Amino acid sequence: MYKLVIFDLDGTLLNTIGDLAAAGNHTLEVMGFPQHPEESYRHFVGNGIPKLIERMLPAGHDKETEQKAYDIFMEYYSAHKCDRTKPYPGIPELIRKLRAAGIKCAANSNKAHEFTQELIKLSFGDEFDDVIGFGAGFPAKPDPGAAHELIRRAGVQPSEALYVGDSNVDIQTGHNAGIDVCGALWGFRGYEELSAMNPTYLAKDAAELTRISMAIAGEQREIDKNYRTIGEWFVSEYEGEIPDAVRDLVEAVNTSKAKIAELEASKPRKDDGAEVEAAAPAQKICPICGAASDSKFCPQCGAPMGD
Repeated sequence: MYKLVIFDLDGTLLNTIGDLAAAGNHTLEVMGFPQHPEESYRHFVGNGIPKLIERMLPAGHDKETEQKAYDIFMEYYSAHKCDRTKPYPGIPELIRKLRAAGIKCAANSNKAHEFTQELIKLSFGDEFDDVIGFGAGFPAKPDPGAAHELIRRAGVQPSEALYVGDSNVDIQTGHNAGIDVCGALWGFRGYEELSAMNPTYLAKDAAELTRISMAIAGEQREIDKNYRTIGEWFVSEYEGEIPDAVRDLVEAVNTSKAKIAELEASKPRKDDGAEVEAAAPAQKICPICGAASDSKFCPQCGAPMGD
């Protein structure tokens, strides 16, 4: 198993989007600019607050406007950063399990260092061994400097460290650091962005991340590495002894294929030369959550739909 797990903060450990969006829209309101839906802020975050400010402001703004917006944002966010922010389900339990198993936990964020430290302390007490945010002497992610320093301080080898994050910036940080990296599918960005970055693993929730972090070499860890994307995982054929979780997923795929076959069989056919009125496109069944859609990816959970 790994000896050190390095976590991103926003969208990985904590759901901070509500407070970030509130601070952003407060800033825009004060400056007389149009506000954004909360969902839009999922794509503004990831590269630190200065970049968030740049992305949320109207196109064509100047540096003076950015600085004014930054000052307003920081004043508001400092006072309201914990109004709605909370850990994702299962994350506190995950951290306790890792520490009980002797695995060190660290946080690395593009959020200001003092905010990162405060949020980690308020949300997890003294459970984290180390924290590095932006402004602590290292470049912003995806530069690997902070990750390398966390590995050095922990006294482990790069091969013994795992980086966990919810955005392409986090996956690239892990790659740049030369360590294994896991995409957090519960965060701000989702399957398509993360899988495109070719992470070592993808985890759908804290329980799956626990198994990845604590896996014994040659068992679940090798299965995850061989079947990196959810799509590959679900459609692959397994032989011999396999984990129950994988067996359940394969059974779900087979069930979904049967449902798809039924839908195909129900399509209209020509009868005596007369064209039957065309039906709507065949719905596909998501092998993860069971949702029906004619899209390539599930609109509910983001996983690839069955063929």
